[in-house]
Amino acid sequence: MSFAGPREDRLPQPAPSPAPAGPRRPVLTRRRVLGVAIAGGTAVAAARLLGLGSDQVQRLERLVPGARALPSGRGDWISPLSAEPARIAHLLRRTTFGATAAELEAASSLGFSRTVDRLLETKPAPPPDFIAAGDQLKGSRLEIGRLQQWWADWMLNSPTPFAERMTLFWHGHFTSDYRKVGNQQPFIYWQNLTWRDMGLTDLRSMVMRVTTDPAMLRYLDLATSTGAAPNENYSRELLELFTMGVGSYREDDVRAVAKALAGWTQPKPSSTVQVTLDAQNKVTRPYAVFDAPAIGQFVPGRAYKGGPLTLLGKTGKFDTQAVIDRILAQ
Repeated sequence: MSFAGPREDRLPQPAPSPAPAGPRRPVLTRRRVLGVAIAGGTAVAAARLLGLGSDQVQRLERLVPGARALPSGRGDWISPLSAEPARIAHLLRRTTFGATAAELEAASSLGFSRTVDRLLETKPAPPPDFIAAGDQLKGSRLEIGRLQQWWADWMLNSPTPFAERMTLFWHGHFTSDYRKVGNQQPFIYWQNLTWRDMGLTDLRSMVMRVTTDPAMLRYLDLATSTGAAPNENYSRELLELFTMGVGSYREDDVRAVAKALAGWTQPKPSSTVQVTLDAQNKVTRPYAVFDAPAIGQFVPGRAYKGGPLTLLGKTGKFDTQAVIDRILAQ
């Protein structure tokens, strides 16, 4: 991170004055305080680390509401979040999209611990249906702009904003691109529903749903992967971005995961409907209709049949769940 502004070494400097006797105190500048604060502490803690004097600390305390030094003189500090109302306000800032005065008052009445319990234990409120009844039967395409607005509105109005915050988190972590997923099926909409439903569960279940998610199957090409011609796009992202990180696996592991996961395809539609593309020339095409959200389907005939695989130092037969378990064991 950088802060724009003129460089100090290029500014006109006054003639130096004789240094006063005694130890010199560092000058309290915004850059010094912010630099240490960004490095890992609060501004007031940064002032103590910089060795500022009591007069400078008092100035800083006036600039940082809620921060104060302990009277013991030991150099310790009370966190700005030591008071429960401050902790509750910070909790709601980090776990929701901002609390109203009424919500903050309600949380304060519950107390910090019970507010944490309420956030974790409250099931996500289901959003209003995005696809209107009958749209699928008419062959309507998914309108991405409307879908984005639908979710933004629900983030602001949901009675369970923590669930929406987690939905947004997983949306950024297990990312897919609607431009590749396409809008002829509701897969990218289903993915949003999945992240909300799974957002507060365990990682093992979450990764299994990610692997079989129709939008992800299409986005990272697992739906086209076969045992005879395994595609490594999803296996690489699973190891590198979704779970373990760079340096935690080898290229042989990427290839092994690709082989073990081969065989998944997109879900089959409940039915099809003929959509007219050009009425004058009577051009139509079949449009897939789904009665409800679905996960991918595993087709054994498309799976890898080459025998045992070695994954992360272990040799054996690996199906999809065994791959995920082996990764999470690391």
